[in-house]
Order: sequence, then C-alpha cells, then structure tokens
Amino acid sequence: CQFWSQVNKKYATKVSPFKAKDLNLFIKIVEPLFTLPLLVLNLLPHRIIEGYRKHMQAFFQAILETSGRKVVVDSSKSTWTNIGRPIAMKKICGFDLKLIHLVRDGRGIIYSRLKGKNMLLEKGIKTNKKNQVGAFYAAISWLITNITSLFVEYFYFRGKVLRVNYEDLVLNYK
Repeated sequence: CQFWSQVNKKYATKVSPFKAKDLNLFIKIVEPLFTLPLLVLNLLPHRIIEGYRKHMQAFFQAILETSGRKVVVDSSKSTWTNIGRPIAMKKICGFDLKLIHLVRDGRGIIYSRLKGKNMLLEKGIKTNKKNQVGAFYAAISWLITNITSLFVEYFYFRGKVLRVNYEDLVLNYK
C-alpha cells in the first residue's frame, strides 16, 4: 500500500539512532496486561520508556504528515497484548487521547467461542465439540478486559471515553 510505504519511510528517518524494527519490541514490552502494573507505577526502565516514546511519537507523526490530517484514529483492540496502550500513549508520549470503548455483551462472546474459531469456520471446518474451556477463557478474558478498561477510564481518561454497546451499534448503525 502506497500510504503505509510512505509512512514507514518517514518513520524510519525519524527514529535513528534507534532501529525502525524496534517499534514492535517496545510495544510488546510496554503495552501488555502483565506489564500494566509497572507502567502505572512508573517502574519500567528509563531506556524502555525513552525508546517507546521516540518510536511512537515518530510513528504517529509520520502518519499525520503522510495523511495531511490533524487526527489519527488508532483502532487497536485492547486485548491482553495492548491493554496498556492508552495509558502508555498518554503518560509516556503525552498524546491527547479520546477513547471509544466498544463493549460486546459477554454472552455473545461466549456463544461465539462455543461455535468455534473464526479461521476454522471460514475454512468450512466445523467443530462438533462444545469448546467449554475456550468459553470459560473468553468469559474470564471479557471480565478482565472490561474491568481494566473501567480502571483506565477512571484514573486516566475521565470524561474522554465514549462507551458504545456493540449490539446497539449493529442494530442502529446509521
């Protein structure tokens, strides 16, 4: 894609002496659920903080310059691997963020998980067994993710979160 090729070229010129490929490494260290306490308590090593800041600021600046826009929409899912992203982008990078929290009814997630994985279903492979372990995992994951999202909103983004019910959005998309 021409757009992302231009973004990557601009980004690469901004991050020296760091290497452009290090962005994913910093994201994997700073944003996951298991490092969230370190992020919140300011216990991440200084070189990690500085690397993350340099890379994320350069990356988003490259997006803004390439697009010619004033706003970037990051549609990252706040899964276990990226749940700390909003806090990190605010605390470390100083970005002014507004969040949209799209919440799906937990029962829908469990039902979906019982049906099977999307990739298998797309290939026409149906699972006859009820994936009860997967459904339990999905329920726990949904609970942890939504509690963490409430924590993030309360302590970092009061008045800057729009919570949207997924089912309402699907029914009233206009």
